[in-house]
Amino acid sequence: LLLHPEELPKEEIKPRYIIRTAADALKPQPPMEYIVSPLFVRHSVNVIYGNPGEGKTYSMLSMASCVANGKAWLNYQTTKTNVLILDEESGGVRLSRRLGEALRGENCDETTPVFYISLANFKLDDDLDPIIVENIINDTQAGLVIIDALSEIMDGDENSKKDVQPVFNKLRTIADNTGAAIVVIHHSNKQGGYRGSTAIKGNIETMIQVEYQRNSKQFTFTSEKNRDGEKLEFAAVPYWEDDKFYLKPDKVEKQEFYSKAERFVLGYLKENGASPIPS
Repeated sequence: LLLHPEELPKEEIKPRYIIRTAADALKPQPPMEYIVSPLFVRHSVNVIYGNPGEGKTYSMLSMASCVANGKAWLNYQTTKTNVLILDEESGGVRLSRRLGEALRGENCDETTPVFYISLANFKLDDDLDPIIVENIINDTQAGLVIIDALSEIMDGDENSKKDVQPVFNKLRTIADNTGAAIVVIHHSNKQGGYRGSTAIKGNIETMIQVEYQRNSKQFTFTSEKNRDGEKLEFAAVPYWEDDKFYLKPDKVEKQEFYSKAERFVLGYLKENGASPIPS
């Protein structure tokens, strides 16, 4: 779709700031509205991360199907709302197949309000693209927005705060203006933590790590940050059956714990192989 300059979306002019007083704070405040309780609240920016092939995308497609259908996701209640998926990683063919599996797994039909866009090359460190994304969210009336993945929606260096900060500032503005809960899929580093600048964690409400435990055949979810609630640890067993995908909640199987230094050594050995120690 090609737009003429006069057809380009215009950013609404708003005051840069509003001075509020104690009287504003003392007024009755509306309760927080969770899209997935107690994980993702409206007007929020969140990150779920993990290694390739660990279940990040499938888990989020499962959640999207449940939210759009008003069903509980695992053991967590959802608020039924439209869902928008902005895919910059899988591509339309792969995402259509995976989303179809997840929708069928939750008994959804063609009227289920899930919308998706693949490989539009949105860049949130650009001036125009955040306006376009906000307009799409408003047009689809999405209360949940899933973006896959962080590295694909920025041209800057995800290890640099000065490059990361503007992206999350834009996401924050979009979330505030639309009321959506935005969940960004991200990748792990070699040490097992999230990849990139510490500004990522500092600018979000919730961060969840997802790992596939091959011994127990579980997806495990660990919330490393939950600004509006408790940190949680939960698990699910994935099922692929007859063109369907779904998750069943499961008890967390305790995994062997490694310190950050130990995970660094294990990550190095996994990447580079054993190294002899001089005598």
